[in-house]
Amino acid sequence: MKHIFVIVVFSLVCLGLSAQTGWFNISFDQDRGETLAILAEQGFKIEEDKQERVSFTGSTYKGFLSLELWFNAEDRVSSWSIIYDAKASEDFVDDLLDEMDEMSGFQAIWDENNDTWVWELENHKGAYLYELPGDKIRIEYGEFDDSVYDEWY
Repeated sequence: MKHIFVIVVFSLVCLGLSAQTGWFNISFDQDRGETLAILAEQGFKIEEDKQERVSFTGSTYKGFLSLELWFNAEDRVSSWSIIYDAKASEDFVDDLLDEMDEMSGFQAIWDENNDTWVWELENHKGAYLYELPGDKIRIEYGEFDDSVYDEWY
């Protein structure tokens, strides 16, 4: 039952790690109002709202600690970051990596210089998963710098 619950939660959370859409149905270049409405429907609560950044708490997703969105000058999503409790379950990090690989359609690349799992998405975008102090995991969606990873291709 526990395994099924983890799969269901990740399936709901990881709605499309493909191309431009990621966790919680957030998309690059998504309108601010649309994004805030989508997150409100999922139970997120705004903790801080600044012009270029909005931070959230209050989600009931397993292990969720916080979410931050960054907006460009046109008030569209430019990047976002999610922090989870790495000890939410015994295999939380492994399950998370497996689900992200499955949703993106390929295995992540391990960047040993930065201790980061990296997924190259379309249109020079990327997803990054790495550990933080205090048994936390951060997943970031943002720009992908080809020059850093040229030797991998």
